[in-house]
Amino acid sequence: MNYLEYAKRIEQEIAAMKESRKNELLRHLLLQVAEERREEYLHLLAGNALEKDLRIDHEEFVTWCQKIEDGSMHFDVETYIDYEYSPYEDEYEEVFSDAYGIAKAFEKYYALASDLNQRMQYKDALSLLEPLLHLDFYAYSEEDEEFVTFSLEELIDKEVIRVKRKEAFLKLLYLYYQTYEGENRIKKIYGVLLRNHYLKFKLEEIFTAGPEEVKEIDAFLSVSITYLEEIEGDEAAILMADAALLLGGSDYFSAVAKKSGEKHPLLHLKVCEVLQEEKRNDLALQSALWALENLPRSLEIRGNIAQKAANAAKNLGQIELYQYAIKETYYSNTTAFHFLELCGVMKDKEALKEAGLYAKNLWKESAKEDHKATGQWRRNQISLKEKDAILFLSGDWESIYQQYKGISRSLGWTSDPKGVIVPLFLLGLYDGQRIQKAGLNMFQDTCCKLGMYSINEDWNQILFENWKKIYRFSEEESSRYLSWVQTEVEQRVEGIVGGSFRHSYHKAALLVAMLGEVMESRGEENGKRRLIEFYKKKYYRRRAFKEELDPYYEVGV
Repeated sequence: MNYLEYAKRIEQEIAAMKESRKNELLRHLLLQVAEERREEYLHLLAGNALEKDLRIDHEEFVTWCQKIEDGSMHFDVETYIDYEYSPYEDEYEEVFSDAYGIAKAFEKYYALASDLNQRMQYKDALSLLEPLLHLDFYAYSEEDEEFVTFSLEELIDKEVIRVKRKEAFLKLLYLYYQTYEGENRIKKIYGVLLRNHYLKFKLEEIFTAGPEEVKEIDAFLSVSITYLEEIEGDEAAILMADAALLLGGSDYFSAVAKKSGEKHPLLHLKVCEVLQEEKRNDLALQSALWALENLPRSLEIRGNIAQKAANAAKNLGQIELYQYAIKETYYSNTTAFHFLELCGVMKDKEALKEAGLYAKNLWKESAKEDHKATGQWRRNQISLKEKDAILFLSGDWESIYQQYKGISRSLGWTSDPKGVIVPLFLLGLYDGQRIQKAGLNMFQDTCCKLGMYSINEDWNQILFENWKKIYRFSEEESSRYLSWVQTEVEQRVEGIVGGSFRHSYHKAALLVAMLGEVMESRGEENGKRRLIEFYKKKYYRRRAFKEELDPYYEVGV
């Protein structure tokens, strides 16, 4: 229930409530007020002005701000490294001293602005809070013998100034709302929201950041949508979605997305998310399909929308639409993981080969083009690692084998394409019905290296089984590839364990265990156990490596 729905419901309930019940509820709510606010609320109940003197010495405040801005009042900062806890020179601690009492004065002025806000003296509160939140501060560094500039956000993060950042900006936004009107209100509020989007504001938080109920919310939200439509960037789209949902719920938001989705395709994705949260899969599917028809296939976000369509279609039992959505997911957001999903809905090898060639051509285009667009306008693009993984999965493993067999690197596989290709060959060589522990871990690790994360073991099994139903090496290929990966595993393990790269022992252990599972699946009895024992004996001095092998040692895991 959003703010406007809640406010409307309150009006309805109050209108139907007896006077005695209203008094009981008011008394109950007032008794929950924090002690430091009780006097304030008693004065409000009596209809009296608060007695506390909140006069502002504007001249003193302006002079203080000027001294902060020109550096005549500043912090001092010392930088040191505690080598006992941090041996790295790039990990240091900054210690601030505050001879001028800047932090204390800031917090005093901030408290005064907050009090003025609560007393509905909005212009006075704004005259303090707005300059405060736009200050930058100087700190003198003795090590560098120069002044360094720190933003307010940095000093809050370092706990030099003790103010809650989001709370402070919400008060500023509330004051803008109560002080300005029309276009000026819109520009002031969205200037702050767009610059500070990382604080993840919700519009309804603004409406409750002060003592009074704000007026004309519907008009404000309507103008907001029109204003944000013309502003580029994901942040504007997210705020636009928030405004539309507040104003008219998901149905109204759907209409806004169709109208403005050409400028902000992120709106289509957000609509699908909202409708699926509401369990309205039929409307989510309709919205997603409309977006798929109207957005360019080259946009990556279209692939994300296609995923939403696939989820909705699956929930509704719409098999053909599910298959269509899975295909469009791959062609707009081309990844090896999405290719594996494609194998679940497409059994035609020629069609899958075409999908592999699409990845190859996309990689060539990605290498040529300068992809500056980000966020909702990011184009579908692919890395060398991803391209080679897809070519392997689409059956072109011989060209991949020829490409990588002469590369002798045994270290640095985390970022190297070889760290994906060798595991894929191992998975391809596995001849069992269901992959076991090492296989599942290797599948998961390979997905992570490709930037795709799936922690659902059952789904991983399904993806692997679907792929194996379509693709299998010939006996001659299996023999050559197995001989090659055995050499690669041996060299990789020697590089890691022999080189005492202790933090990578788990990677070497996984390769050994997976090779053992492959050998066992191809008919070698106790192949995994015997291979693990071989490597344990070979590196008998490496206790940590042997401990990494132990979890794979049991039979049947």
